[in-house]
Amino acid sequence: SSTLGGGTLDLRSLGSCINAAEPIDEESMALFYDAFGKFGLQRGVIHPTYGLAEHTVFVCSGGTQILRVSKEALEMEGRVVEVKDETNGTEEESSARIVGCGYPHYQNVDVQ
Repeated sequence: SSTLGGGTLDLRSLGSCINAAEPIDEESMALFYDAFGKFGLQRGVIHPTYGLAEHTVFVCSGGTQILRVSKEALEMEGRVVEVKDETNGTEEESSARIVGCGYPHYQNVDVQ
């Protein structure tokens, strides 16, 4: 570990670093290892990857709905429980507003 910008950076526990940038070249990887080796980055943790992001980024569109849901049910139980819109002060603290992202249209996509 070493210091960087007044803080400590310790990369000894990093076991995998995925790089999906294009193009990936050996010189850039070597420079990255050289730059971060002093912070404990081990050789062999960088894994070049092909992500094909242009085919995974767009799944849903047309989101217009906004739901007010119970924060406790969502955060503690993983359930979506709708809360009716009211204006008392306690509801704002115990609820969250969630914006919908729409639906997959004509794409044969099953979003779960």
